Amino acid sequence: MEQLIEKFPSYTPDYVLDEVKYYYEKILSGKSDAFTLDNAISLVNLAFVSCRLNKEQANKIKLIIKKIKNT
Repeated sequence: MEQLIEKFPSYTPDYVLDEVKYYYEKILSGKSDAFTLDNAISLVNLAFVSCRLNKEQANKIKLIIKKIKNT
């Protein structure tokens, strides 16, 4: 799990990281992961809209999440 978090830049909001961690907890426990990473992307968009992230930062984080989603 810690290796996963290291993939994200230091400016990634904690609530986005929490959602990604939750995704992996669900996967490891054999539960459905439906929409969990979509929620993480929505949280990144929220951070951008609230000016916590700039567009470049938000896009970089979303790209990492999309790579996880495609694996």
